[in-house]
Amino acid sequence: MYHLLEKTRNQSHPLTGVVVEIGRSVDCTISLAHDLKVSRQHARLERNRDEWHLLDLGSANGTYVNDQKIRQVKLKVGDRIRMGDTVFEFLPLASHDSEGEATRVDVTRPDSGSTGGKLSRWFEWFRR
Repeated sequence: MYHLLEKTRNQSHPLTGVVVEIGRSVDCTISLAHDLKVSRQHARLERNRDEWHLLDLGSANGTYVNDQKIRQVKLKVGDRIRMGDTVFEFLPLASHDSEGEATRVDVTRPDSGSTGGKLSRWFEWFRR
């Protein structure tokens, strides 16, 4: 499971379901009513299995991922998303133990080499 960490207000937006709409409208899944540079229906996130794709919906001021203007992009962990004055970071949700301490999240995928090993990347998250 992933979330958008709104850097400007230090707020987490868990990504649930298949479609997440982002915009100034209160009808959007993630409403950015405070940001007047964001269009009413600015962008949409679509989930396809474990992948999330970000699509700009023809917004007036554009959608940027890692400072590149996009129309559509597949998101990667750590991507920085900017809409208007709002900045998000695309991150996996950290698992928490029974005492509320953040634990490591293991992201593995098969190695493309012939050894059949696994390539592991570890992300350590700290309690806010």
